[in-house]
Amino acid sequence: MTKFGGQHAHRVFLPQALGGDEFLRVTWHEHNGVFVFSQWERERCVAATPVRVDQLGDLGTMIVTAVGEEMRKAASTPSWDAPARDGVVHLGRELPA
Repeated sequence: MTKFGGQHAHRVFLPQALGGDEFLRVTWHEHNGVFVFSQWERERCVAATPVRVDQLGDLGTMIVTAVGEEMRKAASTPSWDAPARDGVVHLGRELPA
């Protein structure tokens, strides 16, 4: 989820995958050319790591690859069970077996 949303979001909150009150906040400080990755527990920042934008190429590639793989998996998995072939009727005629 994004704090400000849209194409030009500068802050994104990512909930911890296992639930709980922890989350990662990623903030883009465009004027400094820095992203800050900060770990939060409820309302308290427990760690922060600033990273220069020019050092994020490998991370960006890894994220794009992972999201692409998940999208391919989702696209190849039907969201509904296909009907049994013997129950399919096409243009008023049953399909051959």
